[in-house]
Amino acid sequence: MNPNDPCIPHLIAQGGEADVYAIDEHTVLRVARIANGKTSSTERIIEPVLESHGIPAPRIREFLTIDGKLAEVMDRIHGTSMLEDMLTDPATAMTDLHTFIHLFSQVLSIHEDDIPDGSKLSNITDTMHALASSDNELPANIKEFATHTLNELPRGDALCHGDFHPGNILMQDGQPYIIDWSSAHLGNPVSDIAHTYLLLTYAPKIPGQGEEERAQITEAGRQMADLYLKLMHEVIEFSDEEFRGWLIIMSWYRFAYGLSTEHEERLQFLSDAHANSLAS
Repeated sequence: MNPNDPCIPHLIAQGGEADVYAIDEHTVLRVARIANGKTSSTERIIEPVLESHGIPAPRIREFLTIDGKLAEVMDRIHGTSMLEDMLTDPATAMTDLHTFIHLFSQVLSIHEDDIPDGSKLSNITDTMHALASSDNELPANIKEFATHTLNELPRGDALCHGDFHPGNILMQDGQPYIIDWSSAHLGNPVSDIAHTYLLLTYAPKIPGQGEEERAQITEAGRQMADLYLKLMHEVIEFSDEEFRGWLIIMSWYRFAYGLSTEHEERLQFLSDAHANSLAS
């Protein structure tokens, strides 16, 4: 998209992987920043399920492809993200975090049998087994360690958002709305719990964002991550061992599919986890 084209809607927000443009007061256009060959099929499948289960999410009005990039026209939410609220008003952070936990547990309570076309969604376990057969970037000894870890973890069929963090929850008149379902899939719920933990502890570089702001978000996320994990333990039963296992797998996932700026940090975590396994 050419930003100088007068026909292009006004850019109002930028995330780690997509740009959002205002069409009018009621609708926005969300466009993936990279043409990666994905289609809108995932969101087509889950949107009616979210509505039937009372999961608050903007209604998608149209699915598009623009210059090979995934795009959707959706209802416009007038408000700020939960992340912005947490940073600007720390006094409300605990209330926001409890809302965050409640929303996440609602999503994870949905299973494949609840989704009419659920069999068409990918499963994180299958995705990672496929990666084990094709990924040549990860050092062989670490990939062998990660693959062994994956084989020890139970498969699941919960609905996983795939990118659940406070920046993907918009607040309008006190009502939260979960956005960006393009990475949704099925899997063990602990995999998505671990993934969110990783997302909380790493702030991506967003266009136009200063280093000071990014550092502030990173520090706030790291402080929040441990409390988030404690609260998740109270609503969903899982062991520390299972969480650590999925933390390894989702670090591998982020190394392969996350932002390029994450590679060094994810590889270091995997290397340390491998070394610790040899020492124990």
